[in-house]
Amino acid sequence: MKPVTRNFRRLACALTVVSFCAPGLAACGFQPLYAEHHNEVSVAGELTTVEVMPIKDRLGQVVFNALIDEITPTGNPAYPVYQLEVTVKSDREGLGFDNDETATRFNYTLIGKYKLREVETGQVIFEATSRSIAAYNVVDNQFATMTARQDAEERAAKDLSQSVKLHLTLFFKKRG
Repeated sequence: MKPVTRNFRRLACALTVVSFCAPGLAACGFQPLYAEHHNEVSVAGELTTVEVMPIKDRLGQVVFNALIDEITPTGNPAYPVYQLEVTVKSDREGLGFDNDETATRFNYTLIGKYKLREVETGQVIFEATSRSIAAYNVVDNQFATMTARQDAEERAAKDLSQSVKLHLTLFFKKRG
């Protein structure tokens, strides 16, 4: 059997499965999270009205930039409806150890506490905490270890910003 025929059969099977599952998903009330509905404001539209407030320190700046990329990729809005205030705290925990008890692997944990305020009233309308963990290895080369640690910080910051966006999206979706 030729590879093209085999791939065509796989595609046909996948389409068949999707066609049988689609009515079931519609019946259970499944709706795409970012879809626009007739009488509702879209969640994506709500997110574009959120101003991300600056965060202290270098790590805070990394999280701030990641949040801007996730929530408002075109930049903070000129006339925000909401303000997002975030505080971050980080921690390192040794996981792997050599015979002389020096750490060879670390878990880097980043915890973000955030509040969403209405600009008009100043009232906090949503509050949550997210956590992100990224691991890195400690090697004999000090520069390589420092680079690995910075990479773990950036991965944790991006993961944290995605978590914040997801929480805000669900909040706006429930709020309707």
